[in-house]
Amino acid sequence: MGILLRIVVYLQNRSLFLDEANLARNIADRSFAGLFAPLDHQQYAPPLFLVLEKLNWLVAGSSEMVLRCWPLIMGCVGLYLVYRLLIDQTGRSVAALIVLWLFSFSQVYIRYATELKQYGTDMAVSALLIWLTIRYPIGKRWYVWPLVGGIAVWLSMPSVFILAGIGIYWLIPYYWRKKPDGHFIRIIITGGIWLLSFGIYYLLILRHDVGRPALIAYHQAHFWPLFPTDEEQWQRLQQLSHSLMSTLCGHTVPALFFGGIGLLSGIRVLWATNKRMILLLLVPVLLCLVASGLGKYSLMERLSLFMMPLLGLLLGIGLHDLWQRAAGWGRGLLVLLFIAVLPLQKGIEYLIYPLQQEEMRPLLIELDKQLAEGDRLWIDHNARPASTWYTQYDRLEIGQIDRANLIFSDWNGVAREEIGGSTFPPGAVWLIFSHLVSDYNRQEMEQDMNAMKAAYGPYEKEIRYRGVAAFKYRLK
Repeated sequence: MGILLRIVVYLQNRSLFLDEANLARNIADRSFAGLFAPLDHQQYAPPLFLVLEKLNWLVAGSSEMVLRCWPLIMGCVGLYLVYRLLIDQTGRSVAALIVLWLFSFSQVYIRYATELKQYGTDMAVSALLIWLTIRYPIGKRWYVWPLVGGIAVWLSMPSVFILAGIGIYWLIPYYWRKKPDGHFIRIIITGGIWLLSFGIYYLLILRHDVGRPALIAYHQAHFWPLFPTDEEQWQRLQQLSHSLMSTLCGHTVPALFFGGIGLLSGIRVLWATNKRMILLLLVPVLLCLVASGLGKYSLMERLSLFMMPLLGLLLGIGLHDLWQRAAGWGRGLLVLLFIAVLPLQKGIEYLIYPLQQEEMRPLLIELDKQLAEGDRLWIDHNARPASTWYTQYDRLEIGQIDRANLIFSDWNGVAREEIGGSTFPPGAVWLIFSHLVSDYNRQEMEQDMNAMKAAYGPYEKEIRYRGVAAFKYRLK
């Protein structure tokens, strides 16, 4: 059902939104070699992810479904690997079913399994590395692991945290023995190759973004406070903790309680039965928090998705132990808790109400029908990426727009000066807005419209779709 739901949402074929359009422009504009360098339009994605997208684009074209094919594949693979991990560790248990339900029907997982971004791939690569580590420990065919880890870094940057956890998981037995052997040397060689691969990746791409003031300022609210000392940092710690837990199991009090007791139970079980497994699952999380505390990794919801298979497996182990220990009324309480939490995963609603964000494609098609000779278009900076993609790359059947005079606003808010100044001679002008997904963006639109109303009166026509809007004004 989880895979079917992802396919259904994929087939709904929503328009590319702001970041997707900007990433698609990089894929279209750059050569394969150019994908191994910092991207334009304030975008980031791993090079191998971009290479696969470029191949899709060259072979099958520029449609949304082509661009989202790889995320769909990896979203389904990631879900299957979570299933395999749960079955391997808990059997066909109630706990496995509960956690699989969370991953199958969570809206955030469904979205990023059907979106032109790398976050669903991050989840799949994390789950794959953990599954391979448990099922196929480094041994006679150890030479496969340097290749697996070396490639993983270029396909999913957060995999470096997972690989660090795997290395520690392998090395712990030698700490107690204090007796290196040939096996130990293989591990050291493997880890060295992983570090070399990541070092090259860092020099080519990451170092250009680390330390950029604008980027740091944008992500400041999502850096983990390692040693909170004031009220603001304690509030940020609480908010980020809540965000991680709500991404895993939901944002309500029952969901947070459910997730909390499950994770604590999982830690307790593994501490008693398999301490190394705790390192495998939690060291990547702890290293990510440290990197975030140092200002090197943001804990925005989408950037933390790679941790969810690890935390989901730990949650499943904990819930399985709680279910086995409970009896009678204890199991009844657990069932009531499950009933309170599971309906919060509302992704199944997408079978009835399609997932939509910023429907620029239908807006441009409708606008093209209503444009008159001589009409001009003013494109808000948030609407620029998607409108540029659909007018210059995807080439919709929009002949009127192709011939219209387009005025693109930049990122500095000069739009209001253009509107009130001499940029527009007499005639009709359409204002196009997008990314209307927050109060801040809607307020920006209202400011522009108020400026137009004060100068030229109310608008004559409007076109609205999900997350986008266009308004026609008559300038005199």
